[in-house]
Amino acid sequence: AGAQKNIGPAGLAVAIVRKDLVGRARPGTPRFLDYAVHAEHGSMFNTPPTYAWYLAGLDEEGCQALDISPVRRPDEVVKEAFDNLVGGKANHTDMMVEILKRYDISQARRRSPSFGYFARKRLDR
Repeated sequence: AGAQKNIGPAGLAVAIVRKDLVGRARPGTPRFLDYAVHAEHGSMFNTPPTYAWYLAGLDEEGCQALDISPVRRPDEVVKEAFDNLVGGKANHTDMMVEILKRYDISQARRRSPSFGYFARKRLDR
């Protein structure tokens, strides 16, 4: 099992999955909810793609204002790619604040399948 904390949602879960069930996720299941992905990464693929969720809510105008390149496939952005994208422009907290000033949740739902899934399950209640 693995656990880590970034700037995103905190939490810890333990799942015991039979080997014969690994790799049988339904089509469209977000990567971070697919146990095969966790098995492939030694249980270290365990944090929702928080940085991707932030970037998914930015349009091209927002990216230009922040002097970052638009991201075509935000769900593929990991922490290291985010670090490269924002470079030395600001620390993470300041950058997140600036992103949230320009954030469009409806765009994030469309651009990020994992955020769309999260929103349907947790925000649309």
